[in-house]
Parts: sequence; C-alpha cells; structure tokens
Amino acid sequence: MDKTAVVTTRIDSALVARLDSLGRDLDRSRAWLVALAIERLVAEESALIDAIRAGEADFAAGRTLSQTEVEQRFGIDRSKRQAA
Repeated sequence: MDKTAVVTTRIDSALVARLDSLGRDLDRSRAWLVALAIERLVAEESALIDAIRAGEADFAAGRTLSQTEVEQRFGIDRSKRQAA
C-alpha cells in the first residue's frame, strides 16, 4: 500500500465551490480531485523542466540550427508572410 501524507493549503472560496461542484458531477471527493490535480501539475512541470534541460544540453553540445535551417527544414517561406 502506498504511503500518503497530509498537505494543507488555502485556496480561494470560489475555486473550492468549483472543485466541490466537479466532485459532485464526477462522484469524487475533494481530496481525490486535489490529489489528481497535484499529480498532473507535477507531471507536466517535470516534463517541461526535462525538455528545457535536454534543450540546454543540445545547445551546449552544439546541436543547434540557424533560423534559415529551421525554415528550410519545415518548408517555411517567410517572403510570403504579410507584415503585421
């Protein structure tokens, strides 16, 4: 069985109301929804940090492309773009 820990936080009452409404709609507890939200946030932010670190490693190793090389690789023709 997984060990658990109690985490306490303060959140806006309007968000609590939305959370409770969602819980009723999904037949899930507030604690279940909060745990799911935290799990998703940690996964998403960890993936972002991993991607940034991989990009930094690529840059440090010289694995880069110029703007022109990117445009050629993806078939981008900037001459056809309209001025903003």
